[in-house]
Amino acid sequence: MNSKKNIAVVTQLFPNSQFPILGTFVAEGVLELQKNYNITIIAPLPWFPKLKIFKTIFPKWYKSSLVNDVEQFNGIPVHHPRYFSLPKKLLFSLKGYLYFLSIRVSVKKIIKKNNISLIHSYFLYPDNFAISIIAQQLKLPIITTVCGSDINANINSKKITSLITKSLDRTQKIITISNDLYKKIIALGIPNEKISTIPIGYRTDRFKQNSKKEIRERLKLPQNKKIVLFVGNLVAVKGIEYLIDAFAQIHDKINDTFLIIIGKGDQKKYIEQLESLDLSDSAVLTGAIPHQELNQWMSSADVFVLPSIQEGLGAVLIESMACGIPAVGSRVGGIPDIINIENGFLCTPKSVNDLSEKIIFALEKKWDKQKITESVHKFRWDIIALKISALYDDLTK
Repeated sequence: MNSKKNIAVVTQLFPNSQFPILGTFVAEGVLELQKNYNITIIAPLPWFPKLKIFKTIFPKWYKSSLVNDVEQFNGIPVHHPRYFSLPKKLLFSLKGYLYFLSIRVSVKKIIKKNNISLIHSYFLYPDNFAISIIAQQLKLPIITTVCGSDINANINSKKITSLITKSLDRTQKIITISNDLYKKIIALGIPNEKISTIPIGYRTDRFKQNSKKEIRERLKLPQNKKIVLFVGNLVAVKGIEYLIDAFAQIHDKINDTFLIIIGKGDQKKYIEQLESLDLSDSAVLTGAIPHQELNQWMSSADVFVLPSIQEGLGAVLIESMACGIPAVGSRVGGIPDIINIENGFLCTPKSVNDLSEKIIFALEKKWDKQKITESVHKFRWDIIALKISALYDDLTK
C-alpha cells in the first residue's frame, strides 16, 4: 500500500520540452522530495495559437504553444494548463486575476483527481496569488517559496505588493530562500511564525571537484590562463557590464587572464564592450549551457564571479563552491548567506574598482579546495529537502 502523501507543486518555473533549463532549481528539489512524496507538477503556460506565422514574430510564445498539455519529468506527471496573458507588463496588476480565471477549473480537476493534500507554489505573483485562492476554495493548505525576482521586481509597485500581501495572508507557510528575502516579507507585515528561511540546494552527484587540467583539455580551454567565470542570464541586474570593466583592470595587471561568460540573452552589448576594451581575444561568451554540463565549466575556473545588483540567493555560487572554486560576489540579496572567509570575497555592487580588487585577491590567494566544498555542504539537496518535508508534514498531520 502506498502511504506517501500527495503533493502538488504549482509554478510556471519548471522545465518542459521547449524550455529544458527553466526552473532547474525547482525540478531538482522535486526530484529529492519525490523520494518521500507522490508529486504532481502543475506548470501553467501562456495560451498562444499554434500557428507557424508567429514562429519568428513571437518565438518564445510560439514555443510555449508547442508544449503538450501533459509531459513527464523523471516519471512525474507535469500538467500544463493554459492561461490568458497580456504581453510584457501591460496591465500587469490584472495578470494574477487572468491567471486564476484561466486555470482554476483545470487545476481543481487535477488536484481532486490526484487526491492532493497540500499545494506548494513557487513565485509570488502571479503564481501564488492565483493558487492561494484555489487552495482556499478547496480548503487545502498551501506553502509558497519566495524566489527573489518575484518580490525584488515588484517591491516598488504598491498595487502588486498589495496583491502579494493578500496572497501571503491566504498562505499557511512561506519559504524564503535567503535572509534578505525574509526581511522583505517581514516588511510586508507577514507574521514571523509563518516564515521559514530554507535556501536552494545543489546536487552532490553533479557538482563536485574535478581535475582542472583534464576539464580544460576536454573543453579546449587554455591551460596557462587564470580563468574568471560568470554564469547567469545576460540581464542588467546581473552586473555583467561591471565585470567586464573590472576584468579590463585585472587584465592590465595580470596578463594571463581569461574571462568566460555563460548564459542566455542578448550578447551584442557585451561583445561591443569587450571590443571597445580590446579584450575580444581574452574573453568568450558561450551562450546558454545545459545545467548538467555547468560543473565542467565551473571546475575549469580559477574564480567564479557573481557581480549582481539584485539577487535572490545565487545558487550558481553554491554549485561552483561545491566544485572547490572560490567566488567573488556582490554584497546584495542572499549572496552574503553563501560567501565567507573560507570560500571567497564580498564586494560592493556596481563598484568596478572593488570588484577588480577582490577578483585579484581571489586569483592570488592559496585556497583550500576541500574547505571551499565543505563550506556549502549545508546546501545539499538531501538536507534542504528534509527541512521542506518538515513543513509538509506539519501542515498535513
